[in-house]
Amino acid sequence: MRTFGLSMMVVFFALSLFGCGGDGNDNPPVTCTEAKSLCARLTVPQTFSGTPTNLMALFFTTPTPAGMPAAILAQVPTPDIGPQKPLDLKAENITAANGTYYFYVALYMPGGGTTSPVVGVDYAGRVTDPIQWDGSAVNLGEVPLALYQNP
Repeated sequence: MRTFGLSMMVVFFALSLFGCGGDGNDNPPVTCTEAKSLCARLTVPQTFSGTPTNLMALFFTTPTPAGMPAAILAQVPTPDIGPQKPLDLKAENITAANGTYYFYVALYMPGGGTTSPVVGVDYAGRVTDPIQWDGSAVNLGEVPLALYQNP
């Protein structure tokens, strides 16, 4: 576990990362048009409360996240997200190699995890369809997050 956390930190600092918050005013989600970018509107359930400590958006090579991520797309400290305030995520300058990936996002809460979500505390979301990454802009639309349960 310690190696996993250290490896994630190394990968994180090796990538260019960017995240931005939605404004909660029913504006359309951010759209990516530039190469090597990915956009998604992240939403949480109406029962969500609290102030998240961190958000990580990742690519994995398997449908269910396991082991090291293939790429860390974005990290957003203390993201501004809530039931009436989606978070528009825009990851730019993605350096992942061309290939097939699965998008996964973890929203860490106080008392939860820092590199892996904690069951019943943190939130997670994913896109079940594979993404054929070739460096073209990707727009995922809405990605709902739910209270994390064992995969």
